[in-house]
Amino acid sequence: MKKLALLLFAWVFAGATGIGQQNLVLNFLDDVPQRMYTNPATLSRRGFSIGLPGLSGIYSRFENTVFNPHHMFEKTSDGTALRTEHFLSQIRDYNYMGFESSFDLFMLSFSTAPYTQWSITLRERMQARAILPGDLIRFPFIGNGSFDSNGNTLDFSGLGLSMNHYRELAIGWHHKSDDGLSIGIRGKLLFGSENIDTKISEVQWTTDPDTYDWTFAGEMQVNTAGVWPLLDTIEGNHPLDNNQVMSYLFSTKNSGLGIDVGVEKKMTDRFSVSGAVSDLGFINWTRGVRNIKSSKGEFAYIGLEFTDGMITSLSNVGDSLDQQLTDLLAEAEDEFGYADNEDNYRSATLARFQIGADYQLFGVDSLTSGTVGVLFQSEVYKGRLRPTYTIAYSQNVKRWLSATIAYSVIDRNFKNLGLGLRLNGGPLQFYVATDNLLAAVLNPLVFTDDLGNETSRVPLPSYARTVQLQMGVNLTF
Repeated sequence: MKKLALLLFAWVFAGATGIGQQNLVLNFLDDVPQRMYTNPATLSRRGFSIGLPGLSGIYSRFENTVFNPHHMFEKTSDGTALRTEHFLSQIRDYNYMGFESSFDLFMLSFSTAPYTQWSITLRERMQARAILPGDLIRFPFIGNGSFDSNGNTLDFSGLGLSMNHYRELAIGWHHKSDDGLSIGIRGKLLFGSENIDTKISEVQWTTDPDTYDWTFAGEMQVNTAGVWPLLDTIEGNHPLDNNQVMSYLFSTKNSGLGIDVGVEKKMTDRFSVSGAVSDLGFINWTRGVRNIKSSKGEFAYIGLEFTDGMITSLSNVGDSLDQQLTDLLAEAEDEFGYADNEDNYRSATLARFQIGADYQLFGVDSLTSGTVGVLFQSEVYKGRLRPTYTIAYSQNVKRWLSATIAYSVIDRNFKNLGLGLRLNGGPLQFYVATDNLLAAVLNPLVFTDDLGNETSRVPLPSYARTVQLQMGVNLTF
C-alpha cells in the first residue's frame, strides 16, 4: 500500500512537473528585485527593497509536452472525438510533464555604494519532473502486439521521475563597474524536505510473435528521502506533535549548496549582452532516506494454466489462480532481486543557463525608454538540453511603470505569447508576468449521451503546453 502511495505522491508532484525556474518575461521587466533570480548581475534602481512575506515572489509553472487538448480532441457533429492518429504523431521518444512552485519567505535588497547591492532571500521551492517514454504513451493505443510499429518490443527505458522540495537561503552580491561590466553572485544554502530521484530506469517488454509469450527485462533504482515519513503522517500512522512540526519546518539535516552566477556587459550606450547560470547545486539526503532497487534481470510470462480439474470443479478456480499469481510474483521478485536500503545519497538541483542581448531603441538618457531584447535559455535535465528562444519589447515610463510583451518558442512549441507589467505607487510595487498568455484561451470539451444530447462541457486551454505565472508585492525606496 505504501509503495502505491509513494507512486501517487510522486505523480501528484510530477504530473500536476520542477523544473529549473523559467522566467522568460521577467528577464526583461525592468526594476523588479526578483529579476536577480534569472540573472544576479541585474541591479535595481531602488536603493532599498523588501518583499512582503507570502505576497512576494509567488511563482508557479506547469508544463506538458504531449497531452495537449488541441492535439487530443476535435469537435464533431456529435460532440467531441479523440484525434487518435494526430495525437500519436505528436508523441516523441521522450515526453515531459512538470510542475514548479516557489514563494519568498523573505527578500531584502539594499545598496552599500552607488553601483553595489547586496541581497538576502529565503525561498520555499518545489520542483518536479517526469520523463515519459514514447512507447509508454503509445501502448494504450497500439498494444503490445503491433509488431510493425514497435518491432515486438515496447521500450520503457528512460522513464524518469524527480521531485525536490527544499528551502533556499541565499546571499547575493551585485556590482557594476565603471566600464559597464555588471557581475552578480548568489551563494545558497539548501535545506531539503522531500526528494524522489530515479537513478536507473531500463525496462523492456517483448512479445513473442509466434507464441505471444511475454518477456520483461531491465532494472530500476529510485532514491527517496522524507517521503515515507510524510506518507506515514498522511495515513495517520504517526501523527506529528508540535515539536515534530517545528523540526520538519526548520530541519537542517538534508543540506546542500548552490550558486547563481551572472554577467552583463554594456557594449555601447544602446547595446548590451548578458549571460547567467542559475540553480547550480546539490543536496545531500541523510534524513528519512529509503531507496528501492532491483537487479538487472529477465522474467518470462507464458500465461496462466487452466487444468481439467479446475474446469470441472469451479470452486477451486479462484484458489488455483491465486496460487499461480503468488508464484509468478515470487518468481519475478527472485529474478529482479528487489531490495531497499537507507544509504545516504546526493541529488543535483535542476540547473538552467541563459544568454541574451538588449538594444535600446530610444530614451538612452531618459527614464522613459523602449528596449528590444532576445534571450536563449535552456535547462539541463538528465543530460538533455531543452532550449527556449524569446524576443521581447519593453517600455519604461518614468519610475512608475514598466511593460513587456514577448514571443517565445518553448520546447519546439511556437504558441507562446508573454506579457509583463510592473507598477510603482510610492513605495508600493506590484508586478505580474506570464510566459504564455494563450493559456487563458479556453475551448470547451463537449460530452454527449447516446442520443447526441450534450450532457456537460469542460473548458480546457487549447494550445498551452506551458502555463506560467509570477507575481508579487514589494516595498521599494
